[in-house]
Amino acid sequence: MLHPGTDKILSNTYLYGATWDGVVLLQGRLTTGLVFNIARKEKDGRKDREKYLAKAKYRAVGGFELAMQIVKAQGDLRSSAPLIFSAWADCVAHTKKYYHLNEYRHTEGVHIVFVGWYGPDGAVHIETEIALHDRALTSDQVGHVCHCTMSTISCTNPAILPQAWISLPSPGGSTTL
Repeated sequence: MLHPGTDKILSNTYLYGATWDGVVLLQGRLTTGLVFNIARKEKDGRKDREKYLAKAKYRAVGGFELAMQIVKAQGDLRSSAPLIFSAWADCVAHTKKYYHLNEYRHTEGVHIVFVGWYGPDGAVHIETEIALHDRALTSDQVGHVCHCTMSTISCTNPAILPQAWISLPSPGGSTTL
Protein backbone atom coordinates (compact mmCIF):
# COMPACT_ATOMS: atom_id res chain seq x y z
CA MET A 1 0.00 0.00 0.00
CA LEU A 2 1.32 3.41 -0.96
CA HIS A 3 1.36 6.26 1.50
CA PRO A 4 -1.25 9.00 0.95
CA GLY A 5 -0.08 11.60 -1.54
CA THR A 6 2.46 9.35 -3.25
CA ASP A 7 0.02 8.51 -6.03
CA LYS A 8 0.90 11.85 -7.64
CA ILE A 9 4.68 11.41 -7.42
CA LEU A 10 6.09 11.03 -10.92
CA SER A 11 2.51 10.63 -12.13
CA ASN A 12 3.31 11.61 -15.69
CA THR A 13 6.66 9.91 -16.17
CA TYR A 14 7.55 8.19 -19.41
CA LEU A 15 10.28 5.65 -20.06
CA TYR A 16 11.94 5.30 -23.47
CA GLY A 17 14.51 2.87 -24.78
CA ALA A 18 16.29 4.08 -27.90
CA THR A 19 19.34 3.22 -29.93
CA TRP A 20 22.24 5.63 -30.25
CA ASP A 21 20.87 6.89 -33.57
CA GLY A 22 17.47 7.75 -32.10
CA VAL A 23 15.38 4.72 -33.08
CA VAL A 24 12.80 4.22 -30.31
CA LEU A 25 12.64 0.55 -29.35
CA LEU A 26 10.20 0.77 -26.48
CA GLN A 27 8.26 3.50 -24.75
CA GLY A 28 5.64 3.63 -22.06
CA ARG A 29 4.49 5.25 -18.88
CA LEU A 30 5.80 4.34 -15.46
CA THR A 31 3.17 2.60 -13.40
CA THR A 32 2.57 3.47 -9.76
CA GLY A 33 4.10 0.12 -8.82
CA LEU A 34 7.32 0.87 -10.70
CA VAL A 35 7.53 4.33 -9.12
CA PHE A 36 7.10 2.74 -5.69
CA ASN A 37 9.79 0.15 -6.48
CA ILE A 38 12.18 2.88 -7.64
CA ALA A 39 11.74 4.76 -4.36
CA ARG A 40 12.02 1.60 -2.26
CA LYS A 41 15.10 0.27 -4.02
CA GLU A 42 16.81 3.65 -3.92
CA LYS A 43 16.26 3.82 -0.18
CA ASP A 44 17.46 0.24 0.35
CA GLY A 45 20.50 0.69 -1.87
CA ARG A 46 22.04 3.86 -0.44
CA LYS A 47 24.60 1.97 1.64
CA ASP A 48 25.86 -0.37 -1.06
CA ARG A 49 25.16 1.79 -4.11
CA GLU A 50 27.95 0.40 -6.28
CA LYS A 51 27.02 -3.23 -5.63
CA TYR A 52 23.35 -2.61 -6.38
CA LEU A 53 24.16 -0.45 -9.41
CA ALA A 54 26.29 -3.21 -10.94
CA LYS A 55 23.42 -5.70 -10.62
CA ALA A 56 20.80 -3.23 -11.82
CA LYS A 57 22.89 -2.10 -14.78
CA TYR A 58 23.50 -5.73 -15.76
CA ARG A 59 19.72 -6.33 -15.85
CA ALA A 60 19.12 -3.06 -17.72
CA VAL A 61 21.71 -3.98 -20.34
CA GLY A 62 20.09 -7.41 -20.66
CA GLY A 63 16.72 -5.76 -21.16
CA PHE A 64 18.16 -3.49 -23.80
CA GLU A 65 19.78 -6.42 -25.62
CA LEU A 66 16.49 -8.32 -25.51
CA ALA A 67 14.64 -5.32 -26.98
CA MET A 68 17.25 -4.97 -29.75
CA GLN A 69 17.00 -8.67 -30.64
CA ILE A 70 13.20 -8.67 -30.70
CA VAL A 71 13.07 -5.55 -32.88
CA LYS A 72 15.73 -6.99 -35.20
CA ALA A 73 13.67 -10.17 -35.59
CA GLN A 74 10.59 -7.97 -36.19
CA GLY A 75 8.90 -9.50 -33.16
CA ASP A 76 6.40 -8.04 -30.71
CA LEU A 77 7.87 -6.35 -27.63
CA ARG A 78 4.58 -6.11 -25.73
CA SER A 79 4.99 -9.41 -23.88
CA SER A 80 8.51 -8.55 -22.69
CA ALA A 81 7.88 -4.84 -22.03
CA PRO A 82 6.98 -5.17 -18.31
CA LEU A 83 10.21 -7.05 -17.54
CA ILE A 84 12.32 -4.61 -19.54
CA PHE A 85 10.67 -1.58 -17.92
CA SER A 86 11.20 -3.13 -14.49
CA ALA A 87 14.91 -3.66 -15.20
CA TRP A 88 15.30 -0.10 -16.46
CA ALA A 89 13.41 1.32 -13.48
CA ASP A 90 15.74 -0.60 -11.12
CA CYS A 91 18.73 0.85 -12.91
CA VAL A 92 17.37 4.39 -12.56
CA ALA A 93 16.89 3.87 -8.82
CA HIS A 94 20.59 3.18 -8.29
CA THR A 95 22.19 5.75 -10.58
CA LYS A 96 23.33 9.16 -9.44
CA LYS A 97 20.79 10.63 -11.85
CA TYR A 98 18.06 9.38 -9.51
CA TYR A 99 18.71 12.42 -7.36
CA HIS A 100 17.93 14.64 -10.36
CA LEU A 101 14.79 12.59 -10.97
CA ASN A 102 13.84 12.95 -7.32
CA GLU A 103 14.00 16.76 -7.70
CA TYR A 104 11.28 16.53 -10.34
CA ARG A 105 9.06 14.05 -8.50
CA HIS A 106 6.10 16.44 -8.40
CA THR A 107 6.67 17.74 -11.93
CA GLU A 108 4.47 16.50 -14.72
CA GLY A 109 6.18 15.45 -17.92
CA VAL A 110 9.37 13.75 -16.73
CA HIS A 111 10.95 11.54 -19.38
CA ILE A 112 13.62 8.93 -18.70
CA VAL A 113 15.46 7.99 -21.89
CA PHE A 114 17.73 4.95 -22.01
CA VAL A 115 20.19 5.29 -24.88
CA GLY A 116 21.95 2.07 -25.81
CA TRP A 117 24.52 0.97 -28.35
CA TYR A 118 27.04 -1.74 -29.13
CA GLY A 119 30.59 -0.52 -28.59
CA PRO A 120 33.59 -1.42 -30.76
CA ASP A 121 34.29 -4.36 -28.45
CA GLY A 122 30.76 -5.74 -28.96
CA ALA A 123 29.62 -4.88 -25.44
CA VAL A 124 26.33 -3.08 -24.87
CA HIS A 125 26.58 0.36 -23.28
CA ILE A 126 23.64 2.30 -21.89
CA GLU A 127 23.25 5.84 -20.65
CA THR A 128 20.27 7.32 -18.87
CA GLU A 129 19.03 10.82 -19.60
CA ILE A 130 16.23 12.78 -17.95
CA ALA A 131 14.25 15.28 -20.00
CA LEU A 132 11.33 17.50 -19.04
CA HIS A 133 8.46 18.10 -21.44
CA ASP A 134 4.76 18.64 -20.88
CA ARG A 135 3.63 15.66 -22.98
CA ALA A 136 5.05 12.48 -24.50
CA LEU A 137 8.16 12.97 -26.60
CA THR A 138 7.99 12.44 -30.34
CA SER A 139 10.48 10.14 -32.01
CA ASP A 140 12.36 13.21 -33.31
CA GLN A 141 12.65 14.59 -29.77
CA VAL A 142 13.90 11.24 -28.46
CA GLY A 143 16.39 11.23 -31.34
CA HIS A 144 17.57 14.68 -30.27
CA VAL A 145 18.10 13.44 -26.69
CA CYS A 146 20.07 10.48 -28.07
CA HIS A 147 22.23 12.78 -30.19
CA CYS A 148 22.97 15.05 -27.21
CA THR A 149 23.88 12.01 -25.11
CA MET A 150 26.23 10.65 -27.74
CA SER A 151 27.81 14.10 -28.20
CA THR A 152 28.54 14.22 -24.48
CA ILE A 153 30.02 10.72 -24.54
CA SER A 154 32.18 11.65 -27.54
CA CYS A 155 33.83 14.24 -25.27
CA THR A 156 34.07 12.15 -22.11
CA ASN A 157 34.71 8.59 -23.33
CA PRO A 158 35.08 8.34 -27.13
CA ALA A 159 36.55 4.82 -26.97
CA ILE A 160 33.11 3.28 -26.34
CA LEU A 161 31.31 5.03 -29.22
CA PRO A 162 29.96 2.95 -32.10
CA GLN A 163 32.03 3.27 -35.27
CA ALA A 164 29.05 4.60 -37.24
CA TRP A 165 28.69 7.57 -34.85
CA ILE A 166 32.05 8.99 -35.88
CA SER A 167 31.02 9.29 -39.54
CA LEU A 168 27.67 11.02 -38.89
CA PRO A 169 27.24 14.75 -39.53
CA SER A 170 25.86 16.83 -36.68
CA PRO A 171 22.14 17.61 -37.09
CA GLY A 172 21.26 21.29 -37.33
CA GLY A 173 18.58 23.04 -35.40
CA SER A 174 17.74 23.99 -31.89
CA THR A 175 19.20 22.38 -28.79
CA THR A 176 15.91 22.51 -26.89
CA LEU A 177 13.01 20.11 -27.02
